[in-house]
Amino acid sequence: MHAQDALSTAGPDGVLGLCGAALALLHSLDPADLGYPCKPGEGRLVHGDFGPQNVLLDHAGTSVAAVIDWEFSRLGNPLEDLAMAEWVIRTHHPELAGHLSSFYRAYGARPDWPARKEAMVRLCHGFRDFCVQWGDPEAVAMWDQRISATEGFRE
Repeated sequence: MHAQDALSTAGPDGVLGLCGAALALLHSLDPADLGYPCKPGEGRLVHGDFGPQNVLLDHAGTSVAAVIDWEFSRLGNPLEDLAMAEWVIRTHHPELAGHLSSFYRAYGARPDWPARKEAMVRLCHGFRDFCVQWGDPEAVAMWDQRISATEGFRE
C-alpha cells in the first residue's frame, strides 16, 4: 500500500508516525557501514525526496515495507529529509498539516520552525534550478509559484 494513499484510508497519524520512525532509522545508519566512502562527520545518509510519496506500507498499513526512489540519496543534513516530508504534506495535503506532530514524535525530534522553513525554501530553489538546467520554462514558473507559497508557510 502506498503511504500517500494510506493517509486517508489508514489515518494520517499512524501513517505519518510510520514515516517518521522509518526516517529516524535511516538517519541512524552509519554511511560507512553501507559502503559510502566518507570521512567521520561528513554527513548522514539522506534520501533526498523523503515523504509518504516514497514509502510503501504492508497491506494492513501497519508497518513500512519499503522506502523507494533513491535517485537523490547522498550524504547530507537530515534536516533536508525532514523538510521535504513536511513540505510534501503542507503542499499536497494541507488539511493534514496539523498531524505533522505524529511524524516528528515518531522521528524523535522536531527542529525549530525557522530552520525547517528555510530548508523547505532551499529545497524548492534546488528543484527550480534543476528545471532551469533542463530548459523547461513551464516547470520553472511552477517552482516560482511553489517557492512563493512555501515562503508564506506559517508554523
